[in-house]
Amino acid sequence: MQSHCIIMRSYPKINLALDILGKDPKSGYHFIQTVFHELRGELFDEIEASVRDDETITVRFKGPHTPIGKTNTVEKAALLLQKSANTKVGADIIVTKNIPIGSGWGGA
Repeated sequence: MQSHCIIMRSYPKINLALDILGKDPKSGYHFIQTVFHELRGELFDEIEASVRDDETITVRFKGPHTPIGKTNTVEKAALLLQKSANTKVGADIIVTKNIPIGSGWGGA
């Protein structure tokens, strides 16, 4: 398989409006209605994804604001995409975190 790679930027964003509409009893996530505004500039997280020859998904974090713990939304999203696309293709994902975690700015 030919190697494919994509690099994307995830800019910070702020909530201009946020309403919590309820909670999903199954997942525990909240149903929300929101208006985001993206803040384009020098501050962003960078996401690099490369195709693997097997179905393994790996996620590594680099940078000054590396999350701690095994559960992260990047891995969850990649696994959901793999499952919903019904594919055996895997990915190596590297996230360079520059947006502070818990800052309320979003990002990767």
